[in-house]
Amino acid sequence: MDLSTLKKKNVVIGIVVILVILIGIYCGYNYATRKAPVAKQDFIYVKTINTGEDSVNKLNNYPGVVKGRYETNLSFQVGGKIISKEVQMGDHVVAGQVLMTLDDKDIRDSLSGANSQVNAAKSQLDLASTTLKRYEQLYSQNAVSAQTLDQMRANYRAALANYQAAQSQASKGNNALGYTKLRATAPGVISQVMGEVGQVVGAGQPVAVFVQDGTYEIEISVPENRLGNLHVGEAAKVTFWALNKLQVEGKIREIAPMADPATRTYKVKITLNHMPENVKLGMTANVELEGTPMKGVILPLTAIYQTGDTPTVWVVKTDAKGNKTVVSQQVKVKALDDNKVEVQGLPEGAVVVVAGVDKLSQNQKVKLMDGDNS
Repeated sequence: MDLSTLKKKNVVIGIVVILVILIGIYCGYNYATRKAPVAKQDFIYVKTINTGEDSVNKLNNYPGVVKGRYETNLSFQVGGKIISKEVQMGDHVVAGQVLMTLDDKDIRDSLSGANSQVNAAKSQLDLASTTLKRYEQLYSQNAVSAQTLDQMRANYRAALANYQAAQSQASKGNNALGYTKLRATAPGVISQVMGEVGQVVGAGQPVAVFVQDGTYEIEISVPENRLGNLHVGEAAKVTFWALNKLQVEGKIREIAPMADPATRTYKVKITLNHMPENVKLGMTANVELEGTPMKGVILPLTAIYQTGDTPTVWVVKTDAKGNKTVVSQQVKVKALDDNKVEVQGLPEGAVVVVAGVDKLSQNQKVKLMDGDNS
């Protein structure tokens, strides 16, 4: 075998060896990275709600708060600087009690000037009166003319008018002095305080809010889709949680004619047949109204999915072996409220899927998440 043939043979052997090595590396890598097949999961975890449990909101129950029927904004009738504040928010006051006081120095100075004007006008009136009497005597003796007497009478009337005007001005000053003390007009509670010592306030500017005793009531907010079920005089049951769930009967006194611009709900005020002694302003209460009987239930909006134009929910069914599957159930939507929806067409106690409804199919096997009951 010549040298040229030997070289060609060695090249072929080298190529074969390289190919064998590459094939071995590939097979080893494929074996090392190959994963065992994952067993397919034949069920889906779902979040549910039971339509017969307390987690479904009652349709005719509303949270309420104790408020005053007559809430009055208290203000001074004169302007000035507040020099004392005798009450705080929540204080109970009696009729005539001083709540705040203004600095009265300027008013006293004005009153002093007004009293001086009264004294000066009184002197002028006395002089005019004496002069008129003298001229009346002279006229009776034909010592002066009728024209002169008429002039003296006109002077007296002018002096009298000036005196009365000065008295009126002084009276206003005395009243203004009394207005520097803000007093309670009846027994009640100070529900808010806006004025502080050192603050300069104008006449009529509110400095406190006063709620008269014996005028407490319950205020609730009702969405517009419930308003048609309520009417003035309708019976209500009010429960106070802070008073060991004390329940008191009442009735609707007033329904607001216009919705709140922020919440788009209507204020409804409930007056009670008798107000418990321990009830305080701002306490929370639960109000149960009779209204029109309803058979619907409240679900989260996430429980609804559309099949064409028909709203549908997934209802969990349990067989004899305890296996759970979901079936579609058509419902009728009665009303929407924020993230909740009122539906009809579900049996009481139905277990409804409220999350992940778009991942389910008819008769899909499911398991309930921890905390959910079947």
